[in-house]
Amino acid sequence: MMHHDMILLGLTLGTTVWAALAAAVLLFSANAIVVYLVVRLPENYFCEPPGRSRLRQQHKILYFALRIAKNVLGAVMVLLGGLLTLPGVPGPGLVLIVLGLTLVEFPGKRRLARNLVRRKSIHGTMNWLRARFGKPPLVIPPPPVRRRGKIRAAPAVSPPEQTPPREKDHA
Repeated sequence: MMHHDMILLGLTLGTTVWAALAAAVLLFSANAIVVYLVVRLPENYFCEPPGRSRLRQQHKILYFALRIAKNVLGAVMVLLGGLLTLPGVPGPGLVLIVLGLTLVEFPGKRRLARNLVRRKSIHGTMNWLRARFGKPPLVIPPPPVRRRGKIRAAPAVSPPEQTPPREKDHA
């Protein structure tokens, strides 16, 4: 008796089921990681420079091992975010890329992460997630202002004071 496997797009039914299951696990995992990391970020993460680590001074080998693991995790998150930005692939791709960039170390990292998170869609999504878990919104510094070839940080803008409307003179 001959066994005929159902073939879909050149894949057997078993392979298709495993691929769909893997895609579902990937989507769920990516969403869970994004939510966890966005909620755990300090609200001023994008404003302040990184601090010095006590671990670096007390346990050098452990510090460098954790630093390598953090960079590998960040690179995986950036690659996974890149996959999730492809058309037809659901998931928080750009947010996962931003979070991955916060983990990897390279020159200009903080500037790149700040520029990405200034996008309304990314910043809005991150603050929406934070609000759902009772966390304050992220503070994003204003973009730098270019003046005569130099880049300077724009002054912080405070909200305008509310003044009552004036009544018009009818005289």
